Amino acid sequence: GAEVASGGKADAGSLLIEGKALKARRQIEALSQNQRQAADWYNLGLAFEATAVSVEDYEDARRFYIEALDRDRSSRLYAQGVARTERYLADARTLKQQTAGTNNQ
Repeated sequence: GAEVASGGKADAGSLLIEGKALKARRQIEALSQNQRQAADWYNLGLAFEATAVSVEDYEDARRFYIEALDRDRSSRLYAQGVARTERYLADARTLKQQTAGTNNQ
């Protein structure tokens, strides 16, 4: 899986490593947006990505990765999160277009 960001006010990285993504998500969401550090935003994205059941979940994950990257432009980890979710979303769009084309025939 993807690498977890260390640190952050929520300190949710250990929960993610243990596979407790929903608990990590709740722990981060308990912080106000202003309290969240870049690592918190990234780990929130990771929690959404790990528990994703819809395209919207991946869009949320991407948004949180971008928020992390906006706060720490030098982080390769955060940039990888953005790229990973953008690839997934592009693949999902392509698949939707392909299946829409077969349904019309």
